[in-house]
Amino acid sequence: DKRVSTLKGDFGRKTRETQLLKDQLSAARQRLNRSQILVELLSDEQKRWQERELKLQEKMKSLPVDTLLASGFAVYLCAAGEEQRKENVVKWLDILNDASNSHKSFCFQQSMGSQKELLTWKQWCLPPDTLSQENALAFTFLINQVPFIFDPGEVCMPWIRSYLESAHEQKLEVVSYNDSRLVNEVELCVRFGKLLVITDTTDLEPYFYPLVRRDVFQEGSRLVILLGKKKVDFNDGFRIFFVSKSHVNHLSLSAKSLVAEINFTVSESRLDDQLLSTIMLHEAPELEALKLSAIKQQQNLSMELSELEDN
Repeated sequence: DKRVSTLKGDFGRKTRETQLLKDQLSAARQRLNRSQILVELLSDEQKRWQERELKLQEKMKSLPVDTLLASGFAVYLCAAGEEQRKENVVKWLDILNDASNSHKSFCFQQSMGSQKELLTWKQWCLPPDTLSQENALAFTFLINQVPFIFDPGEVCMPWIRSYLESAHEQKLEVVSYNDSRLVNEVELCVRFGKLLVITDTTDLEPYFYPLVRRDVFQEGSRLVILLGKKKVDFNDGFRIFFVSKSHVNHLSLSAKSLVAEINFTVSESRLDDQLLSTIMLHEAPELEALKLSAIKQQQNLSMELSELEDN
């Protein structure tokens, strides 16, 4: 009986050990299966990274020419309309090709911006058309100059507010050119180093020339600037931006030489998108709602992917 009891105890112990080994084997198989799935997924990701690496290598080779074209675009083409921009870029590429520099294409957005940046700006109400994205990138590129923005459709102000408030620590003030408090607001912003956006501007009055040129001079221990006949203490953090609702450029030649013109006039592609969206909203509102939901989901996923890559 004692022998049988011992054998039963050994059998129970071995049975438990067998079951433990079976559980460990099952867990190992599950981990192996998950690892194989992960490896397959990572192989697809590796392929994407390899393709991106090749694109980055090609971009590095063309970086000097892209930088030259981007600088020319920001300085000379931002005041032009969409079609004129395309025509001039084609001419520039033809000149480069004639000079034995094979440069097949150029995209200002890809050269100056990132997908994450553009997606963030869309959430800040920047229109998704090419013209608006080009103008927004040029605005950031020319931020140390004085942008004069033509925006007859009034589409850029929400984005400008969001961008300036996020990119700068200074307080933002927005005042109309026709406001009776304009001069007082300008003097306060100059004195305390605020960001000032003047809307409804038609032309650049000589009063603003010293501000645009930053004609600052030393008076004792103070930096001052002459506005009209009044000396105002100058804070180096001050920045000024002009926005016009006019679709016609009324700037004088002297004013043009002082500011960086940016043309937000409604483009053909934006009108096409707006017309299509209006028709879909009227004819098939459920499809338009699904489209907007899909676009929003795609943007969120793209933002998440970009953040994961950065981290």
